[in-house]
Amino acid sequence: MIKWTQHYALGVHTLDRQHRELFRRMNRLGEQLNVDASKELVDELLRFLLVYVDVHFNEEEQFMQLHEYPHLEEHRQAHADFVQRVEQFMHEDRDRYSQEELRSLVVDWISTHVLRADLDFGRYLETRSVTCI
Repeated sequence: MIKWTQHYALGVHTLDRQHRELFRRMNRLGEQLNVDASKELVDELLRFLLVYVDVHFNEEEQFMQLHEYPHLEEHRQAHADFVQRVEQFMHEDRDRYSQEELRSLVVDWISTHVLRADLDFGRYLETRSVTCI
């Protein structure tokens, strides 16, 4: 379980709200995995995640472009790689994966991405005096 803290905040209200929702959904997925959730429920949660990150990633990338973030293309590629990994996972035989692999795929990736790449963007915004949008 990953608890949202202000440490994850970028100072951009829309993106921070979306990140909090991602963490909430990731925790729900983790809870379901702890009780051996059905494939249908895991698929439902992963489908929601893909829809949600599509919206979130697009908004985040537009915001980065608006503020001329120099690492936009790398960030965009990281987003695309994540979506591809989740889609691949959903189309493969789920019995071949442990609960830990699914957690690593989703929970660990997003928490690491927010802590590293997104916070780097937040620091960039601070250097440009962009806050509380």
